Amino acid sequence: MYLIKEELVNIHDAILSESGGDSGIYGGLIDLCVESPQREVYGYEPHKTLLEKAAALMYNVNTLHPFVDGNKRTAYVATNVFLELNGYTIVATKEEGVEIALEIANGNMDVNDITSWLEEHTRESPTIDI
Repeated sequence: MYLIKEELVNIHDAILSESGGDSGIYGGLIDLCVESPQREVYGYEPHKTLLEKAAALMYNVNTLHPFVDGNKRTAYVATNVFLELNGYTIVATKEEGVEIALEIANGNMDVNDITSWLEEHTRESPTIDI
């Protein structure tokens, strides 16, 4: 399952409501971000695994700046929502989340680095039997 544009905008709006920031959207960039995990180039799928797809989402929301403010926060939360939709969750401290967001924003991590980080910080979500 993939996030759609409206879900990414809703995640961003919730983050701004909770922690503040300026609203505003750069529409075409949002499309690029939500399409990045599922993008194919001439039949080639650059992001094959779930974690590679999650890393592409995190990287693109963080670096393409589809929003006026809150891109790093939105990237992290949207990635976790994407993973949760697919049965996984990020297990990291708030400090680790801030650190990876800043490392990406500062150009110190690419999609491969983020994938490695996610491999260390992602677990299968517990299932609840009803």
